[in-house]
Amino acid sequence: MKGTVTEFGTSLAFPSGQEMTETKVNQARLFTSLGAQQVDMVMNVGWLKNKRYDLVKADIAAVREATKHTSLKVIIEAMLLTDDEIVKACEIVADCGANYVKSGTGFSADPTTLHHIALMKKTVGNRCAVKAAGGVRTLETLTQMYALGVTRFGIGYKSAIAIAEEALKLNDKIEIPALKLEDYL
Repeated sequence: MKGTVTEFGTSLAFPSGQEMTETKVNQARLFTSLGAQQVDMVMNVGWLKNKRYDLVKADIAAVREATKHTSLKVIIEAMLLTDDEIVKACEIVADCGANYVKSGTGFSADPTTLHHIALMKKTVGNRCAVKAAGGVRTLETLTQMYALGVTRFGIGYKSAIAIAEEALKLNDKIEIPALKLEDYL
C-alpha cells in the first residue's frame, strides 16, 4: 500500500437505513468533527418502496448539509429494488449532491449485478460517481463493472485477496472489456 492514502470513514444507519434523520445528522456531525473524510449512509429503503420520496430526499439532503466538506456515499441496496426504484433512488441521490451512489451494503444474499450497475450509471451520468459493493468477488466482475463506469469498489477481505492473487497471476496484463451500458439494461 506504499504511496496510497488511507482515509478515516464511517457509516450511518448501517446496514438497514432505518435510523431517524436527526440521528444520522448528529452522527455525521460528530464523525466529521473527529476527522472522518468519508461518510456512507444507507438510504431508507422502506420509505423509497412506499413512495415517500419526500422523506428519502429530506433524509439525504440533511446528511449532505451536515457533510458539506466530506465525501458522501449513499447506499441504495439495488438488489432489493425494482428497476424503477433504482432509477428513482439514483435520481434522488444525485439531486441531493452526494458524491457517490453505492449499490449495496453487502448484507443482502443477492449480489450487485452488471444490470444494477448499468442502470445506476445511466441514471446518474456524471452527476455523481458509482460505487459497487456486495458481490464483487472476482477480477472478471471487477473489470466488467469498471468498464461500465464504476470508480470505487467495496470488496470483502477474502474476495480482495482472491482478486489480488488473480491479478498477480496476469503479470500486469489485466484487460478491461469493452462493454456498453445499453447491453446490460
